[in-house]
Amino acid sequence: MAFHRNVSNTKPSIMRFTLTLFALASVQFLTAQLSPLSPEFTTYIFGDKVNVRSEAQPEAKAVAQLNGGDVVTILEVSDNTYTSGSNTQPWYKVRFNKNQTGYVWGGLLSYAGEANSNGVRFAVGITAVKQAKNEEALPEYTLETRAFSTAGVLLSKTTQSFTADAGYYVNAEPVFQGALGLKGYSALLKSHIGYDACGYPWYEWYVLWDGKKLVPLPVCTSSADADVFYHTEKYLFPQPADENSQGHFAGEDQVFFVVEHSEKQYKGDDETTGYDEDSYVRARPVKWVGGKFVQPKVEK
Repeated sequence: MAFHRNVSNTKPSIMRFTLTLFALASVQFLTAQLSPLSPEFTTYIFGDKVNVRSEAQPEAKAVAQLNGGDVVTILEVSDNTYTSGSNTQPWYKVRFNKNQTGYVWGGLLSYAGEANSNGVRFAVGITAVKQAKNEEALPEYTLETRAFSTAGVLLSKTTQSFTADAGYYVNAEPVFQGALGLKGYSALLKSHIGYDACGYPWYEWYVLWDGKKLVPLPVCTSSADADVFYHTEKYLFPQPADENSQGHFAGEDQVFFVVEHSEKQYKGDDETTGYDEDSYVRARPVKWVGGKFVQPKVEK
């Protein structure tokens, strides 16, 4: 296998790049609970047959009903919240159908913005929050990606659960048209969920679209602590996503699971000997087994 760019000697730069992205994520990305979507953010309805209310409360009069994949623009974030199945979200004043306005509960809006490909609209939302019985344990969030036609018909959906804290952010990148060159797929959606502090894990969830259904890849888990260690997991596709990413020459039907890991050794509290000899970069092909992608085991 050959990479577009040599990754075996990039530990310091990758460390800075990873931490820079993580710092930006801490400021810009959206949290799963109570951190609102930004005003003027345009996105899709995540739910099915969603009532738009005259006020920010579930008992208020319905002024309209929207389908999954319909476009709305956030105008304001209400102080009122609503909880459904332990999923607490604020209400939003939204604009829809050009000049109509009303209120929609946050659990029925997509985190992915206007993510679409060839007439298919993709929405990402939280469908459930399972609180742990042990007060010290973290809750489990169920994240779901949905594909809608422009007529609001649900074409496909796929779910993934994450053990996370309420301080986690959720966001999705713009759709990668052409699925970064992976044969048999026309689009790729990449969602993130992570914690706003160094040393805590963040997750990346890749979902492919084959023209008829959503096909998920296993979750990638990463973590870093400023200038001490980093462990990143990602997928490598035939084409790079941008000038700062990598692709491979192994064939259009291949996707690789890549792990980069490094730590620093210390003589004392502040003296470092640099990155240790156990640092490594590994890449192995992802297998298709039993009708799904299976993440390969990567050892040091």
